[in-house]
Amino acid sequence: MRSSHVTGAIGRLYSIGRQFLLRLLRFSGSERTWQMALCSAVLACMCAALACTAASADSKQSIFWDVTDDDIKAKLVVPAEDVGLASVATFEVSVLASPNVRYELEIPKSEWIKQAIEVVGEAPVLVEKGDGESVPDIWQVQVMPLDAGTFDVSGPTIVYGPSGLDESQAEVSASASRLILPSRTLTVSNPLENTDDAQLSAMKDPLAAKVDYSRLVLMFLCIAAAALFVTAIIWIARRLRFGRTQEPTDSAPTRPAHEIAYERLRAIEKSGLIERGCCREFHYAISECLREYLKNRFGIPALEMTTEEYLEYSRVREDLPYICRDKAGEILRLSDLVKFAKRESLIDEMRLVLSSVRRLIDETVEKDDVHEGEVEEQ
Repeated sequence: MRSSHVTGAIGRLYSIGRQFLLRLLRFSGSERTWQMALCSAVLACMCAALACTAASADSKQSIFWDVTDDDIKAKLVVPAEDVGLASVATFEVSVLASPNVRYELEIPKSEWIKQAIEVVGEAPVLVEKGDGESVPDIWQVQVMPLDAGTFDVSGPTIVYGPSGLDESQAEVSASASRLILPSRTLTVSNPLENTDDAQLSAMKDPLAAKVDYSRLVLMFLCIAAAALFVTAIIWIARRLRFGRTQEPTDSAPTRPAHEIAYERLRAIEKSGLIERGCCREFHYAISECLREYLKNRFGIPALEMTTEEYLEYSRVREDLPYICRDKAGEILRLSDLVKFAKRESLIDEMRLVLSSVRRLIDETVEKDDVHEGEVEEQ
């Protein structure tokens, strides 16, 4: 039941994300099938990773417990296949205890020794900590059988009580409860039983406890899919912003772009900003004049762009004259330094900037709209 709800939620998430991307592409006036396919693939990867996570969590909830109580459950797992003589085998104990319960796992070492099973190293070892609700604690015990045959291995004992008890109380207090896991059958085979003059090889070191990395891998996949999705959205938005061509307007502009720009340059000259040394006010005015000319002449939304955005746009706009890529960028960078970094600008430098903007307009003015007398006057 839980997995069906999760699957339904993931499906709705995929549908909402796909509709959002479709509306974004339609709003921008672009029909790009490959972009839609890319984003759909990223969304599918995210949903698949979430589904795997949900399935993994669901599988951990469906454990068939050996012993249960109101506040604690446990299960013992031993190797189902034959274990070789003098080899190391791993017993696994899963314990799901409420957060308000403290427990200890007691290994019946003396009984196992009587059955020719020796505990290797420290036991038990907690290899995975659960959450106390649906994910159990995983304990492992490494053993080495010293005799061949079939053995009924006694199960460990779980001593538990309220979390307020310390270790000594948990062991001796009469209020502590006990759960004894049922015995399991372990089959030990001797690989040298039918060989003559065989010699045992040197004993291997105990194997390291196995750790389950599946949850970490699923988490990494979810993070990677989310990062890829965000990167794809940003990349598509930038492409749509800088890659769109200016749509022609139905009505022609009332005045040519160069006439408006020349008029603004004359107003800046007559304002006396250069003579008074008002460098910040001058660069605010000259920068706005240049950006407005670029917008009216070439359809570039330079007034809404930062200098870096304009430079990036100019590199992908192939029909833009070279002077608008190189010289305009230098002028805008210098204006930014004066406006925002409080750089001083001398009178000669301001006059040079003014003449550079006028020369840029002269070289990029539309030939059909040039009035020779006006250009010579400038």
